[in-house]
Amino acid sequence: MFKKLNILLVVLAVICLAAGVCGAQDQLADIKNAGVLRFGVSSDYYPFVYTEGLELDGLDIAMVKEMGSRLGITVQPIDMAFDGLIDAVMIGQVDLIGGGFSITESRKEKVDFTNAYYQAGGVILGKAGNTISEDNIRNSKIAVLKGSSFEQWIASNLLMGGKISPANVISCSNNDAVIRALKEGTADIALVDGDAYRSRFKNDSSIVLVSDNVVNEKYGYAAAKGSNLIPELNNLLRDMIKDGTAQKIADEYFSKDFSDMISASITRPSQIVNPVSQDEDMVISREIRPSDVAPDQVTPGQVTPSGALANNPPNCYNGMLFIGDVSIPDRTVLKPNMSAVKTWNIKNTGTCTWDSTYSFNYVKGSVFGPTSVPITRLVGPGETYEVSVTFTTPVSNGEYTAWWQMQNTAHQNFGQTIWYDFIVNDVTGSTNQQFNDAAPQIYKWYPDFYATETGRCPKVYYEVVNAYQVEFYINNQYVDSSRNLSGYTYLCTPNRAGTYVFGIVATGATSTSDAFTFIDNTTYPRHDVGVSADYPHWSMDGNIVYLTNQ
Repeated sequence: MFKKLNILLVVLAVICLAAGVCGAQDQLADIKNAGVLRFGVSSDYYPFVYTEGLELDGLDIAMVKEMGSRLGITVQPIDMAFDGLIDAVMIGQVDLIGGGFSITESRKEKVDFTNAYYQAGGVILGKAGNTISEDNIRNSKIAVLKGSSFEQWIASNLLMGGKISPANVISCSNNDAVIRALKEGTADIALVDGDAYRSRFKNDSSIVLVSDNVVNEKYGYAAAKGSNLIPELNNLLRDMIKDGTAQKIADEYFSKDFSDMISASITRPSQIVNPVSQDEDMVISREIRPSDVAPDQVTPGQVTPSGALANNPPNCYNGMLFIGDVSIPDRTVLKPNMSAVKTWNIKNTGTCTWDSTYSFNYVKGSVFGPTSVPITRLVGPGETYEVSVTFTTPVSNGEYTAWWQMQNTAHQNFGQTIWYDFIVNDVTGSTNQQFNDAAPQIYKWYPDFYATETGRCPKVYYEVVNAYQVEFYINNQYVDSSRNLSGYTYLCTPNRAGTYVFGIVATGATSTSDAFTFIDNTTYPRHDVGVSADYPHWSMDGNIVYLTNQ
């Protein structure tokens, strides 16, 4: 949810929609001129893409941010519905998609892929105590990620072979739902990514491994057909693997402790290989993520619940963009056991018209009301719509978050993933569900080169209060934003010496800003040497920061 970025998203989406589908042309130059690469991901694949609080993180986020640093641009990760990633890149809502995204022939018909950078395998899991084996699954119910390569494998190897009934395939909207179906007994077995299993569930005594390495596939990043971004990313991937950066990133994320997410004992196969030629894949290692097995195709308008129906063409594209919060901005403090209404303003960025067969659906997190809200009127391409969820706050103090996505007639999720996030406090809580009237304040805004990892862009620390969003700028050009009110941000400058103004804007009931000047007198590309405690040649005089070789 990033307001300034969304203006750019809307402009680009309108241009693409005017042409029907977003063409590539000189996409690389457009991205460099904008200074921002919009990277669409689906945040439920530990350790590749996940949310840390309300921020996106993961191996793929770090890989693409590293490539962006080497290009001298900022990478903006955007959390989206997995089913809608390809549509998002085709309508120009994002420039690149990835995050455990397997390369398949059917996808190649729609988008262009980079060379593979990771090889992965799927595993079949069962519930402890159940006597299920590979040869005894005919009457078993199997949970799988909807629209994934795993679902394709089930269709090709189990359904077509008569080894399992179609009624026994449980397609889930996200990976957490797959594991939940297994643990709650809705499913007898589950087909999931092997590394995700090892990262989160290997020490979970309620889950057992039934079969290892069932499916093997490769991952890549994808952009619009004909995009000249892909050859550039191939060069960067090759360099990152040759200089060891890719392996370093893989080591970092495969060694993280995700035990607070379930239970974890991290193990990682070291499978980064040296590329031999310009055209060969460069593999780290992991999954088989979604393919293009779609659920039963239903023409929009064919289902006829109450409400107006659209006459959509069969090949229209779905897209949804978050515009802003109308009520209950993030971290609003509410009273326990009170009625609340969260309202978002969203925009139809696709070519399909939303009608009463479309809905707004709960994905994960803490839900205290309905899990699905129907669209109540026709919403054409380019139109905005306010969608609301009514709920009762819990009685216990704490912070609560739930993530939501749009869903089309064929029950495919699409568009940005958006959320509500509120705090319940029986002492300081309020019944006010609107924006805080107090003016935002910026307490801290300074560079922290000792915390900046070697090879990364300058790391800047900030703390603000009475705000629902912070935005970061270089020379008055927007580069990033966050809903976290304290923490670090990386601000990437071009790989050349110069004077740069690093700015921050905190937005709440009003807006306030602060800035410092960064004077870079170094003579090397930052990604080759970096700024860290090992390179202490920097000084600060008032609000001016100097960086030198000696």
